[in-house]
Amino acid sequence: MHDFSRRGALKAAAWSVPVVAVAATTPLAAASVPLPPFTATITGITYTGNFDRYRLSIAYTNVPADKQLTGRLSWSSAQGSTIGSSLFFVDAAGTSIILTGFPTGELITFTARINGADPDPMFVTYDYTFGSARSSTMERRQRALS
Repeated sequence: MHDFSRRGALKAAAWSVPVVAVAATTPLAAASVPLPPFTATITGITYTGNFDRYRLSIAYTNVPADKQLTGRLSWSSAQGSTIGSSLFFVDAAGTSIILTGFPTGELITFTARINGADPDPMFVTYDYTFGSARSSTMERRQRALS
């Protein structure tokens, strides 16, 4: 049998009060409004109208104002070998990267690795097959002349 004394009951009550007070304040701290997540999206690749130059665009939402985010855009062939890469800074207005010298008709995978938003880097990919915009324009002119 256990003997309970008034003194023991008072000690137990005294120790339980701070625990209850801490437990009551924890939900208030946890209920603070979280920041919306940072996101990045490769929105597309467009022909610039200037020889073999294309513009790859990256759009962002909820860019953290207190951090300088950087990234590396790399591109690889369908076989998986990396062909090239380019460094960039994340800007809330978006990022544009000029691409040149890509073979036509071959699938290229673009991968943007963005560092600094979270402990782990963010990866965004985009597949694109370059067409022959220059030769298409030349063919149209030749047809118009004949």
